[in-house]
Amino acid sequence: MELQDLEDDLNREIEGEDDENLIFKVIKAVLALLLVFLMVYFSGLHEYFFFRETPTHVTVSEMEKIVNVERVEVPVYVSVVKDEVFGSERSSENIISMIENSSMILSQGGIDLEIKKIRKKNLTRDDASQLLRGNFELIDTTQDGVNIILVKTLGGLNGIAYPGKNIVIIPDYIAGRDYRTLSHELGHVFGLGHQEEGKYVMSQGATGLLFSKEEVIKMREKIDEKF
Repeated sequence: MELQDLEDDLNREIEGEDDENLIFKVIKAVLALLLVFLMVYFSGLHEYFFFRETPTHVTVSEMEKIVNVERVEVPVYVSVVKDEVFGSERSSENIISMIENSSMILSQGGIDLEIKKIRKKNLTRDDASQLLRGNFELIDTTQDGVNIILVKTLGGLNGIAYPGKNIVIIPDYIAGRDYRTLSHELGHVFGLGHQEEGKYVMSQGATGLLFSKEEVIKMREKIDEKF
């Protein structure tokens, strides 16, 4: 074998090693980024980057009724969970603002949210954890109205509805506006499913504030049945 051939073979081996080293470095970088993402996600820090508290000064004007119906009042009972980890930090002003703004959105169906009571509920960390799993025995709830339970975080969820129990859980930190989330979850309590078009309240991951005529009719029928 000539000297030139030996040099060519050596160069090819070196280039092959360089390619392998580059691929290895890329894989390491991807794994490192994935590890950082998982650490941020499971630590809950992602909520502080993408989730925000809704400012109290943000207001929604009353919206035009979609169908010609008499106004109906839906009683609202609020439970503010107090706990070191899951406890809500909302002020009374913030709570009232959220519910009033949601009521403005629901005014499209002639629906008024009437706050009957705001109460604090001190829970242990274990009790709060059970609550987030759907155990509401430690919370005073009623079938005579809507029960809104407020917590600090839902681990990345904007809200949860339990239509059969007339219960919704809303966190302090939300990717969007809390009143829109509350209207969305109440829509589930009032018998609505999800919408695909982003302009609607019942769409997921959107900012729409509208209800369709069909949705309004369905909500009113469910409200008459429930309350």
